[in-house]
Amino acid sequence: MRSTLIALLAFVAVFLLAAPAQSADRDSLRKPCATPAVTQAIVDQRTAELGETGKSMWIVQDMSVSHPKLWGVIAAKNIVWVAETAGCGFLRSLVDHEWAHLQQDRKYPGRADAAYGGMDEVEIIADCVAKEFGNPDYSPYLKLRGSGCTEYEKQSARSLIELR
Repeated sequence: MRSTLIALLAFVAVFLLAAPAQSADRDSLRKPCATPAVTQAIVDQRTAELGETGKSMWIVQDMSVSHPKLWGVIAAKNIVWVAETAGCGFLRSLVDHEWAHLQQDRKYPGRADAAYGGMDEVEIIADCVAKEFGNPDYSPYLKLRGSGCTEYEKQSARSLIELR
């Protein structure tokens, strides 16, 4: 009985101590990179891995006035803006998410919203692309919805990845 109680207390203590650490880790992921140049280097590396070199332009810049709540946005056809304040630990997921929007437009030029049934689903599938690449951390639209990717969304994400 006593050993069971000690084990239960140890489990509770570990659980309680781990929760703040996870929150602190998540907060550290949200911190911007040391400089915009570091952010640009990370973005450039990931876009090269995705095969985007020469296909699109990715610009790290101050978006505090134009898009204060966003870390990334498709500014024009094949031009992506990334906020210099984007969380450094989330950059890979962010690039994958924005890349998914480029792929959506390549697959369904000018009609991705209609093809996927609306803007919400366009964003969800972009989050699912990031997850398919193994980036579990940054998926704001899935978080808003409160659930993971459906089978349809996973298949849609995979079909965008296969386009490269």
